[in-house]
Amino acid sequence: MFKRVEKKYIAFLVLIIFVMGILYLYFINQRTNIMKVAFLDVGQGDSIFIQAPNGAQMLVDGGRGSRVISALGKVMPFGDRSIDVVIGTHPDADHIGGLVDVFNMYEVDNFIEPGATSKSKIYKTLEGKIEEKKIPHILGRAGMKIYLDKESNVYFDILYPDVVDVSRWETNDASIVGKLVYGNTSIMLTADSPTNKENYLIYKNSKILDVDILKLGHHGSRTSSSVQFLKATSPQLAIISAGLNNSYGHPHKEVLDNIGNLDIPYMATYDKGTIVCQSNAVKIICK
Repeated sequence: MFKRVEKKYIAFLVLIIFVMGILYLYFINQRTNIMKVAFLDVGQGDSIFIQAPNGAQMLVDGGRGSRVISALGKVMPFGDRSIDVVIGTHPDADHIGGLVDVFNMYEVDNFIEPGATSKSKIYKTLEGKIEEKKIPHILGRAGMKIYLDKESNVYFDILYPDVVDVSRWETNDASIVGKLVYGNTSIMLTADSPTNKENYLIYKNSKILDVDILKLGHHGSRTSSSVQFLKATSPQLAIISAGLNNSYGHPHKEVLDNIGNLDIPYMATYDKGTIVCQSNAVKIICK
């Protein structure tokens, strides 16, 4: 008799836990008015996770290795195993290296990249994984707007590249550059785009470059984030995605001097870890 009652209590407890789990997943996936952007701590590399108010998600780059998986686990809803859009801004290992693990762990609906190629093993492995998973493969070009939430008008506006074929370009030159927009707030993601491409963007798109937050190009390298580009984007905050004591010396002193002279505060993943920004369409707060 005792064992029979005990089994009933255990079954009831399991049912309660199951129902609570379902309710938890339901409520955390309900629409809010908040867009979340997390600059993930993946060491020396880039990875940015975006979640729109409706719950739609985009991942821009995946860092070099498997650190992106644990970092995503801390910012994504519990039990979530799907991502709507993944962008590989260019085929350097510190941007696409972790995407193989992402494709193994998550169901990805779309993959966007510039079309620049690489002879590296990780690039070939990633291409094979995309083919294996039959993930729709799209070339990102200027003029494309990736709508994550049409009701709230959250979109990623690709500004570069703007030519048909970049397959033979140096990889950094081909970096996808885009502006994430939600209401009156915006964030510029520049990957490893160098100063000559920044100058081109100023020439072509100066009226739309102004943003609230700028992710500094190439991890704070002196090859990006010119004074002219900093003035054109006029960010209220700069983000540096780089590893602590990395061998490249990122961020370079020249870049820190540039943002300091322009009174632009900055936050860095090597100092803060993952940096989470939240926008309500009017204001962005990062911590």
